[in-house]
Amino acid sequence: MTSSHAILILAAGQGRRFGGHQQKSLVPLIGGEGSLRRLLRQLLLLAPHTKTAVVVGHRASAVEAAVGALSSTISCCGDAPLANGSPLTTIVAGIESLANDRHLQGAWVLFADTLYHPQALERFLASDADRPLVASQPARAGAAGDLVGLRIEPGSSRLLALGPEVPPTQGVMAPAVYWPRSLWGSLAEAADRGRALQWQVLRDHLPATAVKVLPLQANHTFDIDTPDDLAEAQRILVAPQAGRSATSLPVLLARLQAATDLDLGRWLRAAPPPG
Repeated sequence: MTSSHAILILAAGQGRRFGGHQQKSLVPLIGGEGSLRRLLRQLLLLAPHTKTAVVVGHRASAVEAAVGALSSTISCCGDAPLANGSPLTTIVAGIESLANDRHLQGAWVLFADTLYHPQALERFLASDADRPLVASQPARAGAAGDLVGLRIEPGSSRLLALGPEVPPTQGVMAPAVYWPRSLWGSLAEAADRGRALQWQVLRDHLPATAVKVLPLQANHTFDIDTPDDLAEAQRILVAPQAGRSATSLPVLLARLQAATDLDLGRWLRAAPPPG
């Protein structure tokens, strides 16, 4: 069954804090697999019938080749100038590529340079929202950068305020936002007014528009902005879980894939039924 919600993955940015010369979502984490391929492979296993599009810009041809090598069902859109654009202009380019698909009721915006825990992706895919939905998680100890704090109505999931000036005591904005089709036009208008980031658009719509918060567990998303972040992401992926001496199943699968070039999701879908 085809989902009425799409997934839009942003892979256009130049990644200046990472050095700017590489497409950081293609830099290998473990087993030769970068964060973009990891995310796409997860989505192919969890939601093979959900429309997924990757917005390209910086090193667009390399990203398109990586996507095409994994699946012919995932589309790419965008072009090189988006490498120097804002996240919001990148989102608008992606939304425009989805607009003609009239059965789509909204789209999750995810990031190619982010690690997503499978449980987080499952929560996104299971949500049935008709209004904006913002993922949140506890702020990591020692985390730096542009954290966007959230203030949530007590006893509910309604967002009251957000921004860098909001204390992160109730959590911070995670790199996952659901935009219903009814607000797609507002995204383009906000980009034309000079807005650059999703939280700015969400704040413009508060309190008139009810925005809900989807809480995630700590570290269920991990954004890779710098080489130090990349090293930490590699540590997260290869370190055994606390209290376990055995290697975790995701790591074993990644090593198996690297050794045999086996795409488990594609194999399962292509395998004939037993008997």
